Amino acid sequence: MQTCVKTKGISIATALIILLVAATAPFDHAPKAQETKTHEAPQLIHQTDQIPENTRTMQENLLRAATSGDLEELRHIFEENELAPVIADDHVSDPIAHWQQTSIDGTARDTMALIAEVFSLPGIKTKEGDFVWPYLARMPLDKLTPAQQIDLFRLAGPKQASEMLKTNLYNYYEAKIGKDGTWHSLKRIRTDQAKSKP
Repeated sequence: MQTCVKTKGISIATALIILLVAATAPFDHAPKAQETKTHEAPQLIHQTDQIPENTRTMQENLLRAATSGDLEELRHIFEENELAPVIADDHVSDPIAHWQQTSIDGTARDTMALIAEVFSLPGIKTKEGDFVWPYLARMPLDKLTPAQQIDLFRLAGPKQASEMLKTNLYNYYEAKIGKDGTWHSLKRIRTDQAKSKP
């Protein structure tokens, strides 16, 4: 009789331990929320009030300087900018002199016309929060509307635009301005740097 009680007592204690462990163990059978990664697509800017004031001011200043035909207006923007914007793959100490040397007639007015075209088109907001002009630089070219294709032909010319549409690679000029109004770059994207947009 004593042995049975002892055995029964051990069984009850063991059962209590099992129940205690089960009660304190984390319940892991509830369905878990599915983790999904969302990629924010670039946001096409249609209205200037969608652009931060500092960014919009820099874009307007660049457009005004480019259309003035006066290189000194652009030089002033370079000097006032927080950092030297990237305008070529290699380091350029004097952007104005560089544009004069690479222009057709030494006046750099062809470059100023290009800058004016770039900033005359709508921009696009990147997922990092910066702003890029023209919007075409970050758009999938094979999904452009007819009106957007006209923008591309006006910007790059028939030959280059046709090639870009064929390859779905934008390899023309792109300008970037930060959300704080800092002008970061204005340079041509090489073919090996261009990426096909999904």
